[in-house]
Amino acid sequence: MENNAVITVVSTVESDGEKEQMEFVTEGKMICGNSYRISYDTDDGTGSELTMIRAGENEVAIYRKGGTESHLTVRKGERYVGHYDIGVAGMMVGVSGRDIRIDMNDDGGKIYLEYAIDINSQHVSMNTVDIKVERIKESN
Repeated sequence: MENNAVITVVSTVESDGEKEQMEFVTEGKMICGNSYRISYDTDDGTGSELTMIRAGENEVAIYRKGGTESHLTVRKGERYVGHYDIGVAGMMVGVSGRDIRIDMNDDGGKIYLEYAIDINSQHVSMNTVDIKVERIKESN
């Protein structure tokens, strides 16, 4: 079943001793079933992008389509190589899952990811993404 939802994303990137945190709140969609799917549109000034997140039992996949395109999969204890488009060129990026916590139900919930990014097997950053989803209940 597809529901409207309020989605809060807090992401932290730590690289070269520097830590940067970003937080945003947006409306999107949540679909419940064998896995939980979340989608929302963003516009950073360079064009609209659709972000889709699929949270399964042991993995989270994040897809972005629009001005740039990327596909990252995070599995705890595993390294996944995915495509990341920065607009002028694409590259292959390694994603090593450190921690995944998924606590979702039909009313929303939380997804927490911790992973390392590498390019050409060279460590680039340590990342956390904390996603909170709240289903918007329709009033009668």
